Amino acid sequence: MKKQALTIICASLTACGVFADAYKDAYAAGGKEEKAKKYEVAATSYLSAADVATKPQQKAEALFRAGECFRSISKFGKADDCYKKIIGLKDISSYTLGLAQLRIGQLLYWQNKYAESIAELEKVDDIKGVHLHLQTDAMLHCGYNYDRMKKYDKAEECYRNVMAQGKTYPHHLSRAAVCLGNDLRIQKKYEDALAEFSKVPEIPGAHPHHISDAYMNMGYVLREQKKYKEAIAAFEKCIAFEKAHPYHKSGSQVNIGSVLRDQKKYDEAIKAYAKTYDMKDASPYHIVEADRLTGYCYWDLHQYDKAKEYFEKVMAAKNTYSWQKDSAKRMLKAIAQKQKK
Repeated sequence: MKKQALTIICASLTACGVFADAYKDAYAAGGKEEKAKKYEVAATSYLSAADVATKPQQKAEALFRAGECFRSISKFGKADDCYKKIIGLKDISSYTLGLAQLRIGQLLYWQNKYAESIAELEKVDDIKGVHLHLQTDAMLHCGYNYDRMKKYDKAEECYRNVMAQGKTYPHHLSRAAVCLGNDLRIQKKYEDALAEFSKVPEIPGAHPHHISDAYMNMGYVLREQKKYKEAIAAFEKCIAFEKAHPYHKSGSQVNIGSVLRDQKKYDEAIKAYAKTYDMKDASPYHIVEADRLTGYCYWDLHQYDKAKEYFEKVMAAKNTYSWQKDSAKRMLKAIAQKQKK
């Protein structure tokens, strides 16, 4: 009898070992394929790992990685299935549970289902022992949803709630301050917006790109207030910031040109726009915008041949927005009418 019991125990342990090895192999295969950006294949391996997992936490981790792979290729339905399976598991960490719930809400946001997204994101708070970083990430995304719905008072509340959580992830704090400033700017509460943007560089551990975004947005606000000297100083501060995002730098350079154009300093504006071309990793759209606005400067100077040259550059550009081409097309027609006279 004892021998039979020992045999059963040994067989059980052997089976567990086989399943454990199968899990490790499938999970490792998924990681290798994910690193190679073969997301569909990686997801299949992770799902295989989930099927043979002997522990709930292992199953949850494999399902989460599969969900992330599906998310990377915009297969949101399949990703959602993975995250929801995690929510249905017992005996998993509150962090994994909170992360899965966060992703469910984010998926809906990325699909422009704003009200549904908010409802799911708010569930993160209800998870016992959930990590503060996940709570503030969920709050941030609630704010993004309200912004898209143009419910700025609700969005402001979300961002202020994030900023009140001083011990959370610093990047969440700096992002919330930028978003709050933008909401205030949209509502033309300019002084309040400037106050929020000015907080960003002072936040310990603030993301460098949030800092450059804040400088650039300060320039926007000051330009709207017709405080041209201060606006240029803010844009220059963004450009001079070593860790600024290249998009913020080239955007600021274009805006320096526009501030000069606002003041009818067309020759200086043209020179400022031209500096965009030499900026490292400048956004192609900002280069096109520099061309388009240079065309307007020459139009205002009544130098129609030069204006035509720049609007034609916009029309020939590959990386451009449709509205930029529409603008250039209208101006080329206007130039043709002027030159007929």
